[in-house]
Amino acid sequence: LRGVRSLPLRSFQASANALRLAQLLESQEKVEWVRYPGLPSHPDYAVASRLIEGPGGGMLAFQPRGGVAGMAAFTDHLALCDIGVSLGDIFTLVYPQPKRGGLIRVSVGCETIDDLVDDFALGLSFVG
Repeated sequence: LRGVRSLPLRSFQASANALRLAQLLESQEKVEWVRYPGLPSHPDYAVASRLIEGPGGGMLAFQPRGGVAGMAAFTDHLALCDIGVSLGDIFTLVYPQPKRGGLIRVSVGCETIDDLVDDFALGLSFVG
C-alpha cells in the first residue's frame, strides 16, 4: 500500500477517516475544540472546500478538556494508534504537544474507521 501508485487511494481513505474522526471529536463534551478544514465550524471551511479535493485532508488537531492532563489521559489509553511525528502513513499517528496546552495533532491513516472511532472513544473515556 505504499508508493506513488496507491497515493490517491490512501489520500482519499485518510481524508474520509479524518472527517469522520473530526465529526466524532466535535460532538464530544470531553473535547474543547477541533481544527479540521473539512468541518463547517472551521474558520477557513469555505476556502478549504475550494482548494482541497475530498473531505478536507488527512490531518486534524484537537484538545481534550483538562489541558495537558486530558491530553495524557487520552494518549495513554489508545490501543490502536501510535504516538509519532510522521505524516501521511497508512497507520494513524497521534502527536501530543504538552507545550501547546495539550493539543493533539493527528495524522489519520487508512485503518477501518470503526476501529479508529472505537480507539478514540476509548481514549476519551479516560479524559476527566
